[in-house]
Amino acid sequence: MQVTGPDVPCARRVSSPSWRFVDDTARRAATEDCMVVSTPELEIASIVLAGSFNPGIFHPAWLAANDLIPKIEAEAAENILVSADYTRFEVDWLGLEVIPERLTIMTSQAPYQSPLRDLAQSILTLLPHTPINAMGLNRATHYKLKNEDVWHSFGHRLAPKDPVWTDILKAPGTRRLMIQGERDDGKRGHVIVTVEPSQRVDTAIFIDINDHFARPSDLSGIEGAKWARDILTEDWRVNTQRINSIRSRLLIFASEGEGEK
Repeated sequence: MQVTGPDVPCARRVSSPSWRFVDDTARRAATEDCMVVSTPELEIASIVLAGSFNPGIFHPAWLAANDLIPKIEAEAAENILVSADYTRFEVDWLGLEVIPERLTIMTSQAPYQSPLRDLAQSILTLLPHTPINAMGLNRATHYKLKNEDVWHSFGHRLAPKDPVWTDILKAPGTRRLMIQGERDDGKRGHVIVTVEPSQRVDTAIFIDINDHFARPSDLSGIEGAKWARDILTEDWRVNTQRINSIRSRLLIFASEGEGEK
């Protein structure tokens, strides 16, 4: 994995207090310049809407009847379970799950991440009065590292074991690290990044990013879903850039541990 930059490795150059930036925009631009382009072994994109839903209407045939998915996809849907309390089904590129308090749609196929956004927008347009309290734009990815030494080094550097953990545990290792940060776009909510060893790919790390938006405080429940639909329209590209920037910084950090044990 190559690390770009003139004299200082990217992760240190962008994060170091001695590397001065005019403002946060310049810092973000420098981060994007340092991005590591790496294809994950597995990636799942999901959109989670928290509010008030009627699970019983979310049958594949209902989505097809309202032109949300093609009829041929609805007819080929699998693992269908529809009830007043819980609905789920899968089509070729999409998984959908609904309970009264939450709607989740997801895809593991990268070319369908934008169609996933389009589907969420269409559902909110079709159900404009549904009260939406929060929305999560999420990506879960598994990245394979160069070898086991780099994998171990990443965990130890991300969560150092000395001097505390080595004194109280034998052979301590990192199982999960979760960091929450404030939003930097003026919207209500937060960003949570979770990093842990992948349970699905050998010598890989699992990075889960929850870009969480809360309903604006000046809106009432009767104003429904418009605020969430607007974010999907206006902020999707920024959300993708934010997620790529976070993942890139972590992968650069991992690459800087090459050669360490």
